[in-house]
Amino acid sequence: MTATILEPGVYTKNDRVFEVKKSRRYGLLQVKRIEVVGKKVRRRPAGISLRELTPADAIGQDAAASFGKQFGICCMCFRLLSDPTSVSLGIGPVCRKTYFPNLGR
Repeated sequence: MTATILEPGVYTKNDRVFEVKKSRRYGLLQVKRIEVVGKKVRRRPAGISLRELTPADAIGQDAAASFGKQFGICCMCFRLLSDPTSVSLGIGPVCRKTYFPNLGR
């Protein structure tokens, strides 16, 4: 059985949003569950292991935009959306250019 290699990024599973990123101290991948409280993002213990996520769980453009429109926060970098274009598209300008270049300007 081959181990699946995940890239750092945002994933969804069972209607929850997870962030996978390298730890500062050791550089190992870790997973945190993303919870929005008011207009702030909280990173909580994931409740799942890294092995339970697959590349197919990576967040897509539609889910990222839906998250942004619902919470007013970019789903890729978790910053507050303030520009009217970003708010209407649900994704900030830098993340739109980096992750979803075909999504409006």
